[in-house]
Amino acid sequence: MFFKKSKPIVERCEGDLNTRLRLKYAPYYRVAESADGVRLIVDGRPMLLMSSNEYLGLSHHPKVVEATKRAIDQWGTSACGSRLANGSRAYHA
Repeated sequence: MFFKKSKPIVERCEGDLNTRLRLKYAPYYRVAESADGVRLIVDGRPMLLMSSNEYLGLSHHPKVVEATKRAIDQWGTSACGSRLANGSRAYHA
């Protein structure tokens, strides 16, 4: 009575040009089949990742991997919240 009845959300999305283009090209949903540092395989094609923090190539360095394993054994895989809410841990220092 007071409001114009709108189309269901699915109809609105299907009719929206930006949504149709996003679904057609899916720029944010490409899946890397494998990765080694900045080198990826996507849809069977080798690619170079240009937007990574992995520019030093250290994520697979043996010393970094070993230090990570030791830290996980000692501290687990999560900081369990922010320092503001839960305080600092020794690894913060």
